[in-house]
Amino acid sequence: MSGREQNAGLSDFRLTVRRWLHENLPPDWVDAEFAPNWPPSDDDPDAVEISRRWHRRLHEGGWLAPSWPEEWGGAGLDLGRRMILDDELARARAPLPIGFSGIETLGPALIRFGTNEQKSRFLAPILRAEELWCQGYSEPDAGSDLASLRTRAQRVGDDYVVTGRKVWTSYGGRADWCFLLARTGGGGRHGISFLLVDMATPGVQWNKIRQLHGETHFGELVLDEARVPVSMRVGEEGDGWRIATHSLSHERMMSGNGPGPVRARLTALQGMARATGAGPVERQEIARLECRLRGLEGLAAGALRLAETGDPRLGAWASMVKLAASEIRVSIAEVAARIVGPALAASGPSYRATGHVRGSGPELWAWELLDSRAGPIYAGTNQIQRNIIGEIGLGLPR
Repeated sequence: MSGREQNAGLSDFRLTVRRWLHENLPPDWVDAEFAPNWPPSDDDPDAVEISRRWHRRLHEGGWLAPSWPEEWGGAGLDLGRRMILDDELARARAPLPIGFSGIETLGPALIRFGTNEQKSRFLAPILRAEELWCQGYSEPDAGSDLASLRTRAQRVGDDYVVTGRKVWTSYGGRADWCFLLARTGGGGRHGISFLLVDMATPGVQWNKIRQLHGETHFGELVLDEARVPVSMRVGEEGDGWRIATHSLSHERMMSGNGPGPVRARLTALQGMARATGAGPVERQEIARLECRLRGLEGLAAGALRLAETGDPRLGAWASMVKLAASEIRVSIAEVAARIVGPALAASGPSYRATGHVRGSGPELWAWELLDSRAGPIYAGTNQIQRNIIGEIGLGLPR
């Protein structure tokens, strides 16, 4: 197929996606300016219901898991079509599906490393939003330095007895299951295993943590001698680090860090700048942000290409995407804050105050200024991303 024919095919695909979104995304499900970075917290029950219904509608339309193989219920899209779908979802300001963690983080890990029994048991309920997942990686003393985690899983017969604490566990309050890392051997990366834990297991407790802008989707997960069947271990014992690295590569590319969500924020900023008559300094900064975003789009294209082929360089490329996207998003919020001026502080962050229809103007940008600060921290801090890029991508010494 010639390049012209391929481009024509991609153009037709974009029109197909756009037409489907026009027919299936109700106006009252759309965000006023841009979609939030995560599905809504339980503080906003109307938005939670919309997120769940949108999840199921995407699944019915065949768009929910674009990078999953078709044999496991995914769309099996190639690189170009995956990027187009992400762009069109962001352009339409669509809500995020409620099962985000299961789709983007756990699903790819199970498809690659899970047994056929695990895939058959868990993948279909993820797609149908019948079972929701949370992630148990970070700990009070092992955030950025995840390899030093202390949660321990002691094997007793056909079970692991798991004891420890996890923090920044998003949506644990409504999750049915948690995929977590626990130490089954000695220190370092080689003694860690990847476990699937039923949240209804005795000894499992989740406590919510309220964030600066008022939301409570973060929480603390406490495990006190919780018994997890050995059959719920993904991969071999001690292979958890490799599996987690694979899942984090997908999370770093997709947890609000892709070009689409960043593009939506920049478009909103550009619209506000035109409406308010922003000065020459702000206009110049917006032009620089556009250049940085074009670079991010190139990085994301390269990372998705590596993901398709299973290339081991994916981890470093995903770190570059996460690093660039999170820093651009902070810069967008800072420029917006300067344009809005004192009204930003006076309004307060009430982005979700009106339910599932998001706010606009100063309230939106007050929320975004606070929420964007999480980007350089979650999914591995940006300092850790630079280490990964240097050590794995460039071969530099530790």
